[in-house]
Amino acid sequence: MARFSVLMANYNNAPFLDEAIQSVLDQTFQDWELVIVDDASRDDSVERIRRYLKDDRIQLYRKGRNEGYTKALIFGLTKVSSSIVGFLDSDDALTINAIGRAHAVHAQNPEIGLVLSQIIYCDAHLNSLEMTVTRPEHRKVPLVWMIGPNHFRSFKMATYKNTAGLDVRIKHAEDWDLIFKLEEAAPTFRINDPLYRYRILKTSPSHAPRPYSIGIRSSAQALYNAYRRRGRAGSDVPQHALLARLAAGVRHSIVLNEPAQAIAFAFRALRVAPLQHSSWRALHRAVQAAVRLPAARWFALNASCIAGHGAEAEGTMLRSFAMSALQSKTGNIEPDCVVCIPLLHKKGHCIYGADFLISEDGTYRAVFELDIIAYDFAIEPVVVLDIYENLCVNTVLAEGLIKVADLEDRPRTFHLDFTAKKGHRVEFRAFWREQSFLKGHGVVLRKLNGVAITAASERNKVAPPEERRAPATARVSVIIPCYNGARWLAEAIDSILAQTRGVDEIIVIDDASTDGSYEIAQRYDLTLLRNAHNSGEGFSRNVGLRHAKGDLISWLDADDIWLPQHVSTLTKLLERYPEATAAFAAVQRFGLRNELIRGHVPPGKPSNVFWLAFQDWVHTTIGSMTRRSALLSIGGFDEQERYSVDFDLWLRLSRSHLFVSTYEVTSKWRWHDAQQSAHQAEQVAALYRFRRRYWEREKETGDAGFAVEIEARIAHLWREDMQSAWDSGDSSHLRFLYGLTPLLPKLPSDIHAWAIRAGVGKDPPRKHLSVRDC
Repeated sequence: MARFSVLMANYNNAPFLDEAIQSVLDQTFQDWELVIVDDASRDDSVERIRRYLKDDRIQLYRKGRNEGYTKALIFGLTKVSSSIVGFLDSDDALTINAIGRAHAVHAQNPEIGLVLSQIIYCDAHLNSLEMTVTRPEHRKVPLVWMIGPNHFRSFKMATYKNTAGLDVRIKHAEDWDLIFKLEEAAPTFRINDPLYRYRILKTSPSHAPRPYSIGIRSSAQALYNAYRRRGRAGSDVPQHALLARLAAGVRHSIVLNEPAQAIAFAFRALRVAPLQHSSWRALHRAVQAAVRLPAARWFALNASCIAGHGAEAEGTMLRSFAMSALQSKTGNIEPDCVVCIPLLHKKGHCIYGADFLISEDGTYRAVFELDIIAYDFAIEPVVVLDIYENLCVNTVLAEGLIKVADLEDRPRTFHLDFTAKKGHRVEFRAFWREQSFLKGHGVVLRKLNGVAITAASERNKVAPPEERRAPATARVSVIIPCYNGARWLAEAIDSILAQTRGVDEIIVIDDASTDGSYEIAQRYDLTLLRNAHNSGEGFSRNVGLRHAKGDLISWLDADDIWLPQHVSTLTKLLERYPEATAAFAAVQRFGLRNELIRGHVPPGKPSNVFWLAFQDWVHTTIGSMTRRSALLSIGGFDEQERYSVDFDLWLRLSRSHLFVSTYEVTSKWRWHDAQQSAHQAEQVAALYRFRRRYWEREKETGDAGFAVEIEARIAHLWREDMQSAWDSGDSSHLRFLYGLTPLLPKLPSDIHAWAIRAGVGKDPPRKHLSVRDC
């Protein structure tokens, strides 16, 4: 039995096989085996490999049909005989001491599960181009935030068997996924010398536009999976790195013309950091691609904005920004330029900033003065330019891609046209991807003459009715989140099927039920989804929202029922009032409690109910119908909370949308001890967390005066709740409410009096706690 196994998966790489195999034969360490899995190659790969089979250390296995690189590796791992395995791609090569160095680390450190090395980037002929930046050896530092290579990958089979193994769903980024899993199973070690020669092939399938985008998206999924496995709260995955990768997943899903995947990645970003601007920007971009423009057309239009000629169009120059007026996240700042050089600088925003305040509505042109020299192995696009509004709408106003073909005549100026309104504050950004040498000299901003601004919705204003108008035959999707609802689930589904106005889609999301709910749902002709583990109502509702195809969304809990006219009543209401986003009908509560619930939305014409929503629930979800596009625009439900997620949804939605209602009873809400609504304390605490969170968001990104108003409202509501508890003599609830004071933006002036009433004696020290600490 060999002491080290090299596993090679091959598909149509015949021109490079000789050098790859020979690099193994030339090793100073000779106690190895080479297992080659040919994935049904159509070239002469097998004939070339057979020349080496006279060496009994080399084994060849042929697959009957091509199933992909990852499946080939999985198959090969069943054939290796050593306890230590290293991967070698069939178009790359090892340095002469690679196996010896890797084996020595494994042998001397039994606890080490994974060993990596530095690598040498080579051209198509294996001529050295550059070596990866030298970094210290690591044992305990998490690899997920280490920017560095992942070859030469070698690991102990015992460690691999303690993981879920290679995942065939992670395409063109299976190395990321495997490394993260191995790192979780055992300590890792990086050899600080290059042991691997990585051939950069412009014709490589993984470097083609589509596989490359799939790879970026898969790496985002792999990193997100690692974040979830390691436990979100205590995860060692840096949030900023994860958000950046998820944003890339959104971008490349749009490139692939898969807006549903873009929205899915945006929701993952929101789940990771619901209060980060980048999460909402990602969702805005995804929804824009899904709802307003086909992704391919959207990108084509933006790409066409970039040109090396015509940048000096007629217009009034407003400002010339020298590099001293811009900031850099990547390159070294010099007096007159920013220079970005691979290996010395991290990829990212090379130039950004300027912070220019627009004083007049109109169309503008930003001219970027850049020197760009693309390498012969550059992957498209070389540089991405965009104009970002950082004050009012917090979104990208224009974006363009610079490709290798755009650089053929060596232009120095590139421009983007965008529309902006008075009060917008813009910054100019160039995203550099390490595929070129880039030198930035400055940005010139012009106002184009005689060009009218396009219609755009202002922040916090109701969008024009035509943007929200549902088709006359709007499709309706019904979403049922279910956790251990077997007792009543069938009755809920039957009430949908009995509607006088039929629905177009029923989606049941089983939240890892243990009582047979899943099996009950299987009896019906509907879309049935199942969460891997119990993730909460917000998560399940968002899963359904992502899969829904309808223009209108209705919600029904597994323990509630609709009356036959429910769907008909609410669809007619939204058709009558196209300017409204959400429609509500009255609900009859039955079971342990019996009462009529009309909610806080007044009947009649659509109205703004934000402050009503801020005070209390405007209505239950089962009595509502909402336009899907609006739900996506705000990111759906909060997935991290378990209580009052509908309160938060209506609060965020009512800020810029109108609600309409009728007092007609169309649904029945079953009241029983097992439901979340029965947990009053948890519900109330969640209300204050959401209010606090909304205040923080507005304080950071919105109107300062509006944030002050919210601050005062929160204090007023807290006083009212405290007074109510005091009047009813509920001392335990009084103390509970007093314990929520860290969630108040500002302590009331009479806090000492309330402390005495609550029985705590005196004011507690003021602490800045997380909104999830209470």
